[in-house]
Amino acid sequence: MTNLFPTENSYLNYQPKPAPHFNPDTIVLTKGSFQTTQQRAFVQAICDLYPQAQVLKEFALPHNRFDIGSTEPLESHYRGKKTLVFGVHKSALRFSDEDGNTCPNYWHFSPYGFCPYDCQYCYLAGTNEWAKLFHSNALDFNQTHPYAARSRYKGKLDELIVSSVRQRLSRYGKPVFIGESGLDARGPEMPLNVAERAHIGIRYAIWASVVSGAMNGRMLWCEDGYESVFTNRSSH
Repeated sequence: MTNLFPTENSYLNYQPKPAPHFNPDTIVLTKGSFQTTQQRAFVQAICDLYPQAQVLKEFALPHNRFDIGSTEPLESHYRGKKTLVFGVHKSALRFSDEDGNTCPNYWHFSPYGFCPYDCQYCYLAGTNEWAKLFHSNALDFNQTHPYAARSRYKGKLDELIVSSVRQRLSRYGKPVFIGESGLDARGPEMPLNVAERAHIGIRYAIWASVVSGAMNGRMLWCEDGYESVFTNRSSH
């Protein structure tokens, strides 16, 4: 049983093997992934398996902020299958702490590291969407919480709402309830929430929820407050 647990310098004996049916054309090294001797040896050994892949050094970016280059769901799906991202997942546990906003101030557990890509072939993706639960006959409807700070949408909350609702309708065949959603869940001071055109993004999102096929209009978040978005605008 001792072989189940790594020992000091055990990475030196690591011999990676190509994964069946996976042949990436892009390998991305993100923040913290290539700093220590152990990390460099690990990453380089895997990169050597795919000499045809382009290696991008994006050391200023966290692993969950790399832009895969598409907002179209099917294209993103296929690009994801050809992209390998290295990063550092410091902890699966995170506490959301926002002054003056008690609702989200609780612990979040995310083994997939809050990755925004939601690849359905990823064995960790189920921690973002509980497929077995959503298919259960015990549930009459499912829910989604779209926030457009994810890099692939870049603030286009309307597109995210329509995409996420219709994907869940197609995948599970049940009505979809849109929970709290907005431009950025992290608070009213975030750049997307105070952007010059934030009020336009919110207005588009209101109509997007109406035509998305969801059972409701989106629930409100901090951007919907008059003081947050609509103050000093020419029309309200």
